[in-house]
Amino acid sequence: MVDSLRQDHVSFYNRDIGPFENVPACQTPNIDTFASEAIVFENAYPEGLPTMPVRLALMTGQYTLPFRGWEPLTAHDITAADLLSQHGYTCGLITDCYHYRAPGMNCHRSFHTYEWIRGQEYDAYRPLPSRRRLNDYINEHYGDP
Repeated sequence: MVDSLRQDHVSFYNRDIGPFENVPACQTPNIDTFASEAIVFENAYPEGLPTMPVRLALMTGQYTLPFRGWEPLTAHDITAADLLSQHGYTCGLITDCYHYRAPGMNCHRSFHTYEWIRGQEYDAYRPLPSRRRLNDYINEHYGDP
């Protein structure tokens, strides 16, 4: 699921028809190759927003809003990855959404492998420069660096 990419901007779906008059269709050869080797859902629509309820709806096929809010997968939830795994498929999750693997969310539990692409939602995996002057914290007893 890609929630920040328009379907008509993926060449696998757009069939070389551009989204706007006099604008060529987008070409996405890597996504197209992946789609040619994967199961593609063309008719999956969540019932609402925000991020995690939508993802839980897509993963389980169950209604989330207004019945479930921003909450983890439970032990009773059966996911598409659970069902596909039972039929011999290898399931992988590639995500930049921290909430899939946040403590207790369990959204990565049914996948054989997952990769978290760091850097979204204030993920401080690259520290910002310090706002403090480090020299103000060094006294005469410290040696040269």
